[in-house]
Amino acid sequence: MLLAPLKKEDDEAVIRTKLQIVGTFIDILVTRRIWNSKAIDYSTMQYAKFLIMRDIRGKDPVELASILIGNLSQEQETFSSNDRLRLHGGNGKQIHNVLARMTEFVEVGSEMKSKYGEYIVRSGRGAYENERI
Repeated sequence: MLLAPLKKEDDEAVIRTKLQIVGTFIDILVTRRIWNSKAIDYSTMQYAKFLIMRDIRGKDPVELASILIGNLSQEQETFSSNDRLRLHGGNGKQIHNVLARMTEFVEVGSEMKSKYGEYIVRSGRGAYENERI
C-alpha cells in the first residue's frame, strides 16, 4: 500500500510526502482498530485495503491525503468510540506498543529524551510490562 500512490515522474520530495501520508494513514487505522479490540490481521483487512490502494494509485499528495482522510472519517472505529482501552488475552503485545508510543509522545512533547526503544522491550532484564508503562 505504501507504494500505491507513487508515479515514475515523482521527485524525491513528492515520494517522501506521499509515503508519509500513507504511513500516517496506516498508523491511525491500525491503532484505532487495536484501541477498539478489532482484528488487524491480513485476512481481515485485505479486501478493504486493496480498494484503497486502487483508489490512491497515481494521485498527487493533496488528492492522496483527501482520499485517505475521507476513508478514515468513514471508519466505525475511532478513538472516541471506545472510552475504555482494555487488555485481554490476545492484545497484550499490541497494547504494550500503543502504551509505549503514548508514553514516548508525552515525554518528547515535554522535551524529555525518548525512551521508546526501552519501553518496547517485553522480555528479559529491564523489560517493561504494560502496568509499568
